[in-house]
Amino acid sequence: MHDLVPIQPHAIGATTRPGVSARHLHDTLGIKKQFTQWLEQYTASDDWRKDNDFSVFNLEVKNLRAMHPCTG
Repeated sequence: MHDLVPIQPHAIGATTRPGVSARHLHDTLGIKKQFTQWLEQYTASDDWRKDNDFSVFNLEVKNLRAMHPCTG
């Protein structure tokens, strides 16, 4: 069976549980609201507890264009 959103093991708190990428879910569902606003809407409610129901991963993204001199 092909999953629309891949389910993979993720560390949440001290345990590993099956989970999905919120960004991938947002894209797959075609949500029109900006990702960060959409995510905050759901994680801010009392129904969600950080490190119990979800974890936050900070991904470092390098801007490769900033590493090269501007030629234009």
